Amino acid sequence: MALAGCSGGADAEPNASGSNSAMDAAAAAAGAASCCTGCSALCAFRACLRTAENGDAGIGRFLGSAAHPESVGSLCAYGYASAEMLVSDASASGAEGEAGRAGAPLRRRDDGSFEETTWDDALARIGEALAAAKGQGRSVAVLVDECDPNGRYLYGLADALGSRRVYSYASDGGSDARCGELQAIGASRAVPDVEQARLVVVVGASSGRMTPGHAARLTAARERGAVVVLVDAMVPFGMPAVDAWVPVLPGTEAALLLAGAAALVREGLEAEGASACAEGLDAWKESLASYTPAWAARKTGASEADVEAFLARLCAAAPACAIDASCPGSLRFGNAAETARVVCALNALLGAYNVAGGTFVVPETSWDAAARYYATGSAEEEDRAADGGFVPRADGGAPLARVEAGSLFDLVEGIEAGEIGALVTGAPEVLAWACDAERAQRMLSSLDVSVSICAGRGQYARLCDFILPRCSSFEEPGLPHVAYAQKPAVCRSAALIAPADDVRPLRDVCCGIAEAAGVESSFAQEIDARAEAFLADAGLSSEALGDSGSVQVASLGVSYGDAPLFATGSGKVELRSAACADAGALEVCGFADAANAAPENGVFRLLVAALPITSAARASSEAVRAFVGKERLDRMLINAESARALGIAEDDEVVVSSSSGSQTWRARLVGHIHPGAVFLPLAAVEQDDGLSPLLLVEPHATAGFGTPDLSQATVTVRKVGA
Repeated sequence: MALAGCSGGADAEPNASGSNSAMDAAAAAAGAASCCTGCSALCAFRACLRTAENGDAGIGRFLGSAAHPESVGSLCAYGYASAEMLVSDASASGAEGEAGRAGAPLRRRDDGSFEETTWDDALARIGEALAAAKGQGRSVAVLVDECDPNGRYLYGLADALGSRRVYSYASDGGSDARCGELQAIGASRAVPDVEQARLVVVVGASSGRMTPGHAARLTAARERGAVVVLVDAMVPFGMPAVDAWVPVLPGTEAALLLAGAAALVREGLEAEGASACAEGLDAWKESLASYTPAWAARKTGASEADVEAFLARLCAAAPACAIDASCPGSLRFGNAAETARVVCALNALLGAYNVAGGTFVVPETSWDAAARYYATGSAEEEDRAADGGFVPRADGGAPLARVEAGSLFDLVEGIEAGEIGALVTGAPEVLAWACDAERAQRMLSSLDVSVSICAGRGQYARLCDFILPRCSSFEEPGLPHVAYAQKPAVCRSAALIAPADDVRPLRDVCCGIAEAAGVESSFAQEIDARAEAFLADAGLSSEALGDSGSVQVASLGVSYGDAPLFATGSGKVELRSAACADAGALEVCGFADAANAAPENGVFRLLVAALPITSAARASSEAVRAFVGKERLDRMLINAESARALGIAEDDEVVVSSSSGSQTWRARLVGHIHPGAVFLPLAAVEQDDGLSPLLLVEPHATAGFGTPDLSQATVTVRKVGA
């Protein structure tokens, strides 16, 4: 029902993939390629376009790309609903309105309201303010959304302005794990070979989104005879059937994996070539002695019997064990970087790299390497790197998240310290992960200028001095992006519909700001040229991708038996990291011990994540809202036994409190969540007319990496009136 009401309103009902034969034919005749920007998976699809000849003009249903490893012919609920969301966001509602997108640039008045202005006036004022900030010795900061394929134009703008203060929501939406992976295997990408594994261990999926491709791979693996084990605080929505679930407290997944590594060593199951594959293996093995099953049970809150059963499965399946933390946004909670390092080390011990059922080491493409240059600069440009403070520090300043871009914590710290004088952002709403609206208002008001370039006018966008309406992802072509798999897919989206009102592509907005600031504005052409060169090297072209949207390129991937290419200094998996030690993280990968004992007496660890269907409820679709209400997806999830111990019954109103405040929710009693945790759904970052679980979290930075640690957020739960 939800999907039928989300995707444009064709006459026929969709099948499980959201399509039907009539729409397939329509797509072939009048379709265009695009990608879903709901999460970092950026699933590719073709949109069925209705024309005056075949109905009302506009966007019809979506057909997921079969060539994309995460869509495999389908999309999640968020993807199917995104057409309505984007059309809704694109509707202009006047200068004073708060819904939808502005029809022209808006300038903030002294009283906080907005007035329409022209592009020339807005850009001129912004250029003057940027120059003033730099003249006072304060940096210009740029904040980029991880889900924006065109975000590199913002990177290029920062480069043109001479600033390395580039920050990304990616550093707070799951790339803490990516940072840990970078420390262990370098710029290579680890891709689990779920299809051929004897044992698949899915780790930390409840904090991310299960894509259709991911779910399909897990289902196919079980049908083939593989054992699928979930290691998580909660069985996530959209998770297909598993053979076993080991419930662990958020942020303690690494403890179970370390116990597994210790078991392999005790049983003499270490892979023959492990020493040749891993640097620092002997020191790591010495540290494993203390990681016993009893220790893992204490840290995770799982039963010792569950731990022992997991260890037995791991030892029996080696080396065909796929440790799968590949959901977009997985391991977003604390200890994520250390968990990622442990996964890389465990794969080396198993001898799992590039073997059937293990993990592929896929080299990073030149295109993504270029993005890292734009985010952090080259080592030779020490003067410019120092301007942004992106040189690794040994003072506990957590530089490791800055390998690809700075974190939101860095951004907030820089603004409040007076080091940053201007902010240009394509993702204002993600500031909610680091501060509440009141703090953001104080922070942004201290700047010489704050500029939001976005397709909507959310709560945090309205705190900026200027709102520059940009094209939605349906109204402008996208830069290429790579979906990493054994055979990676190169994807690129086309413009599906004409831009509405007086809006501009992000590329043009960034160039206009650069020109107004009096700096070099050729970066867009340089980025475009790099994109075309990358496509040419991969044997592709913009025209071909514009037609298909997604193409798998075998030459960018690996084959079974290939020697793994680790992009590290040693050319091996590095289990010891001086950079981690200097930053205040663990030198040898392990478990970053925090207050992870199982909560009790009405105190719980807080799980916060966005469900695809509740995110889709931002759309105006009544079918989606009805579905969410019917399935009670807007409730607090609590373990049934834990709830009954507190006198809480199904649908009871409960008060959820933390040091940051209190909220009232209705309870939903389930069996698929850890007894020491509760889950609150994050419908969207913007919560103008709803509850935001983020307001209950007092974010703090992870040691050594600097991204938000949400796993240590604790709340008390009591029944209203108790």
